[in-house]
Amino acid sequence: VAAAEGDLDGTQYGHVLQVGLPVAVDGVGQWLEGIYYVDSVNHRFSVDGYNQGFTLLRNAYGDNVPTAGSVLAGVL
Repeated sequence: VAAAEGDLDGTQYGHVLQVGLPVAVDGVGQWLEGIYYVDSVNHRFSVDGYNQGFTLLRNAYGDNVPTAGSVLAGVL
């Protein structure tokens, strides 16, 4: 199982991560790129903005990212 975790600026990403939904990961090398599923997400609102801390899981390797959609670049 491939796993990734990270933190992103929710206002720049423009989407709300939701547990169980797929997200495309790109920009981390062809072996690790692809569709992952959101395992957990922590939404944090503060005076500094909106951040999402997340854990992603995947049961395969290799790039299977479609050409369009919501893509997390370089989250690993």
